Amino acid sequence: ERLMLDILSSAFGRAKGGASEEEEDGEAEAGDKKGEEGEDQEGEEAEEEEQEEDEEEEPEGDEDEVGVGGASKAAAKPTAKDPAFDLETAEKPSVEPHFGTEFWEAPASEIKGLLARWAAAPPKGSRLADAKEVLRLPDRNVFLATDFDLKKPPEASGVEALQLPAGGLQKLYSSFPPLPEPLPMQPQPLPSVAAKGWRAWHLQDTVFKTPRSEIWLKLSTDEAPLDPTDAAKQVMLAMLSRVLRDTLNEIAYLAEQASLHIRVTSASYGLDLTVGGFHHKL
Repeated sequence: ERLMLDILSSAFGRAKGGASEEEEDGEAEAGDKKGEEGEDQEGEEAEEEEQEEDEEEEPEGDEDEVGVGGASKAAAKPTAKDPAFDLETAEKPSVEPHFGTEFWEAPASEIKGLLARWAAAPPKGSRLADAKEVLRLPDRNVFLATDFDLKKPPEASGVEALQLPAGGLQKLYSSFPPLPEPLPMQPQPLPSVAAKGWRAWHLQDTVFKTPRSEIWLKLSTDEAPLDPTDAAKQVMLAMLSRVLRDTLNEIAYLAEQASLHIRVTSASYGLDLTVGGFHHKL
């Protein structure tokens, strides 16, 4: 098993073809100068001024090392080096077949040494030691579902199916698509919560059959519906919904990572609360 260590083609390209690129640039500049010789005197003076500025900015050491054709010797040497890789002593590189990028394969001994350094305990008092004490993996997401079994649907007896007009909806609307058979059941009231002053209905999905649940809650105030001209109450209700969203933001983020969602909005009668996702951790 060997790990492929790639060297960026841009850095290697600068190191390998630096001299040729500078020679091409020099030839292009020479051609531009020949083309500009026929221009007016003002253009020649401006060009001479630019050349003088470039000569002043060039370091003094570059003037001494000049090879054949005006190419500098320093440009022929690699301009970017990897401290852990020596291009001059390296073996012949392999070539990537799609883009022609050259790369080298690290030997197994080098990979083992690298993994050993990573696994070794950092020296005490170093930055690595301080980082090891602070950094850690996040806690397990408690909202990750593990039970995806479908719940048994309610008994058909005593449960009314969806009632359609005689002749079906196609008789009223010719373009209406046919509904699946059997038709879905109607939501059934839950008498267990009636004693608390709540009104609740339940409807199980028998068509798509997924291990997901949705809960819609409508929290109505005693003054519902709110007076649309009372701006103070409207603003306070909107602020309440925003405060609830901000309070639940940290928990809601973990829930969203586990395919759960929650939404709190304000309405004319109070607040709407919607939660949904996999039923195991809902």
